[in-house]
Amino acid sequence: MAFLLLDDELDELNYKPLGGHTRTMVWDVSDLEVPTFKSSFDSKETVIDHNLYTLGDRAYLSNYCGGLRIYDTSSVETTGLSEVAFFDVAPDCSSTQFLGTWSNYPYFKSGTIIVSSIERGLFTLRYNRQ
Repeated sequence: MAFLLLDDELDELNYKPLGGHTRTMVWDVSDLEVPTFKSSFDSKETVIDHNLYTLGDRAYLSNYCGGLRIYDTSSVETTGLSEVAFFDVAPDCSSTQFLGTWSNYPYFKSGTIIVSSIERGLFTLRYNRQ
């Protein structure tokens, strides 16, 4: 199967049953003419999700006031997503505001990840898998 991870930047504000929790939807796109919704991962965070990138079996999500969130996608078909790391660029903010991280870039050959913060500038990180 081929999977697509999808975030909706405004669902935390507009879809009240979520209670503001960040949601990542999982779609089976093995048949592009009939994509099928499979599941969703509802984070414990009550922040707005934004840019999402995948690399190997990891997803790198910028979640405004929730910072960079890294999810393991290796079991997306059976057990879903699981958060394996995070770095909060706005520790004084944990709500549905457009503050904190806007985007990230995990594609450097060195393994370096950059994360932009609207208020605090650029962060350079490294994710150490254990």
